[in-house]
Amino acid sequence: MPFVKTVPYAKAEGLLKEAYDEMLSRQGRISNVYAVSSLRPETMVSLQNHHEPVMQSATSGLTEAEKQMIATLVSALNKCRY
Repeated sequence: MPFVKTVPYAKAEGLLKEAYDEMLSRQGRISNVYAVSSLRPETMVSLQNHHEPVMQSATSGLTEAEKQMIATLVSALNKCRY
């Protein structure tokens, strides 16, 4: 599996620290899917801003099962191991 350098929470500053804090307040952890973009915090924030309305919102028009199917399909297409 490839290694992607990430910035740990303890070393985060500025926009990255803000993004990490927001994640921790919402979900109690920093997901790997976001952490891999920690070297580019503006990318992480963009990913969060896209993900939330589609996958977390009750107004997205998708059922919870449909959201999970989309996530599973994308992970399979990306050959994600987890």
